[in-house]
Amino acid sequence: MQTKKLIYILLLSFAVISCRQPGKNTPAEEQSGAGLWEEVMAVHDEVMPKMGELSSLKKDLRNLPQDSLVQAGISELTLAEDAMWDWMHGLKPHDEIEEMGQEEAQTYLEQEKEKISAVKDKMLHSMETAKSLLAETEKPVDHH
Repeated sequence: MQTKKLIYILLLSFAVISCRQPGKNTPAEEQSGAGLWEEVMAVHDEVMPKMGELSSLKKDLRNLPQDSLVQAGISELTLAEDAMWDWMHGLKPHDEIEEMGQEEAQTYLEQEKEKISAVKDKMLHSMETAKSLLAETEKPVDHH
């Protein structure tokens, strides 16, 4: 199942990258939402490469003695990962957005930018939490 997810990530990333042509937008395209599409994709492109690190952190937490904090950390990472998958699966293809009216496309892309920004925050927060939990377990225990 992990291989299928990795293949999907790679294919989706390739599709997203192939749709992007930075610096080639005309003023009319900027007004129609192409610039907003770029903003949405910039947030996605910033956090998508962190999915591997997120998975590694989840694996590392699973290797710790399980208590409620560790389980909460794993759950938070899982929710962040699921949020990214859900967002990617729900995002309309670029050509479909281009077929929308200008106002509809702008509204849609503004909503998607909010959604992916929330996913970014969730991912970064969950990863920081996991790193803190892992750092706590690496500290020597003082038995005094």
